[in-house]
Parts: sequence; structure tokens; C-alpha cells
Amino acid sequence: MSLHRVRAPTAKRFPVAFFCNPNPDAPIAAIPSCIGPGNPPNWLPITAAGHLRPRLGASKAHRRVGAGG
Repeated sequence: MSLHRVRAPTAKRFPVAFFCNPNPDAPIAAIPSCIGPGNPPNWLPITAAGHLRPRLGASKAHRRVGAGG
């Protein structure tokens, strides 16, 4: 067994969604109980594929530069 140590954050932290082989049609949206008339969602609903496709494409953009020959 190994010991896992975690230090208290020293800077502001941001949540990051991580999906591993999600259902591409799975909806990603704000939890209804967390939004309301005075607290609208920060983002529009999207599917898992709609969220991941542009990010995965951007992460591979460096491979497309100069490719073609």
C-alpha cells in the first residue's frame, strides 16, 4: 500500500470535466436544482460528443501543422 499525500491548494482551483469513453449522446447540463430564475446556468446543455470533439481536435492540432506531404 502506498501513502497518498495531498497538499492544500495555494491558488484558485477550477473544476475540469473528465470523461472516459462516455456515451456520445449523453447530455451534459446544469443540475435543475442548482439553477433558477435568479441563477441561470453558466453554459448551454451539450452532448458528451459535442463537448469532447472540439477539445480532442484542438489537442491534436499540432500534428496537422505541416502535414500534407
